[in-house]
Amino acid sequence: MKNIIYILLLFVFGTTFAQDYLEEEQSGYKGGFIPELKVLDKSLNFIVMGDFGRNGQYFQKEVAEQMGKASMTLGCKFTVCVGDNFYPNGVQSTTDYQWISSFENIYTNHSLYENWYVALGNHDYRGNIQAQIDYSNVSRRWKMPAKYYSKTFELKDGNKVLMVVMDTNPYIDSYHKKGTDMYENIIAQDTLAQKKWLVETLNTSDKSIKWKIVVGHHPLYSGGKR
Repeated sequence: MKNIIYILLLFVFGTTFAQDYLEEEQSGYKGGFIPELKVLDKSLNFIVMGDFGRNGQYFQKEVAEQMGKASMTLGCKFTVCVGDNFYPNGVQSTTDYQWISSFENIYTNHSLYENWYVALGNHDYRGNIQAQIDYSNVSRRWKMPAKYYSKTFELKDGNKVLMVVMDTNPYIDSYHKKGTDMYENIIAQDTLAQKKWLVETLNTSDKSIKWKIVVGHHPLYSGGKR
């Protein structure tokens, strides 16, 4: 009897999602889905990606297409970018052509027009990092209010998620060497101020915050050279 119930539940669950996909496609949606992805009840779904700004090359468009399918399937609420947003040398202004060739014209699935919360990477430091902050006033979806910042999301059960977006670049010793293409931007940063802010933000007294997520470009631990 239990096996029959389980099979029936799976059938109903699968049928419901199949109907949802079919209705979307019959309504004119042609972007595709990934039915194998499982949507968990009361979950907060979002995409995390980085090292993406390639003017549509190096499989950027192909990855963007799959991101759109995944986002539609899971009902993702936002996208998190962990840095190196524009290769090889960041952007120079809010009107730099790469905003179009590496971002606006690439991530075009309507599900990807939810907010993008963005961190800075070392390649971004080779350009004008203030331009990436200022683009938040140009684009509705691009969110980078400062070099480091935090954002709180409310879950369906009333609890909250705190996401802290760091700027890890000033903490990399090799970036402080004179002659590097990031030197002037790096030495201008106050690492002590950011560390103080990070500690204070993570030590929030808000008891409704059950999850704390820290986002940054560089790993704390790695099997690689860092």
